[in-house]
Amino acid sequence: MSDDPADGQPPIRLILDASAISAFGGNETVGQIIGDIQDEDECFAVPTACLAEALAQGADPALVQLLQSHAGCVTVTSTEDWVSLGRFLELTRPGPHALHDVTDSDVTMLAVRADAYVLTEDPSRYTRIYGGVPAILLEKPWTD
Repeated sequence: MSDDPADGQPPIRLILDASAISAFGGNETVGQIIGDIQDEDECFAVPTACLAEALAQGADPALVQLLQSHAGCVTVTSTEDWVSLGRFLELTRPGPHALHDVTDSDVTMLAVRADAYVLTEDPSRYTRIYGGVPAILLEKPWTD
């Protein structure tokens, strides 16, 4: 993943966590934000751990595949840069014998690196790790 326009990929400006992935198809806000990102010639990311978490929470696999097939979607392999993630976990640890959730830390690190927003129903999952991570609250109810 790179934010360098020279590599041919538009910059990632939004990361969908498991709650946003699950809401896709049932919350028009998700589609609207994706459309706004596309209008700016930018991409959105879906980390693989968030995809797995969304499926485990009951997301419709067909809608998840549809989301991934979107032209502006970049699937990011979670924990691929495990060395940097390990350092990030160490730097952001809440206490001497505690670590933050690995998936949440991976999403937070990606957001910081890409200067991207996280779309989520629970911004505190990411802001408690790093207060400067920009998050967009996805409010329920997802369907009428």
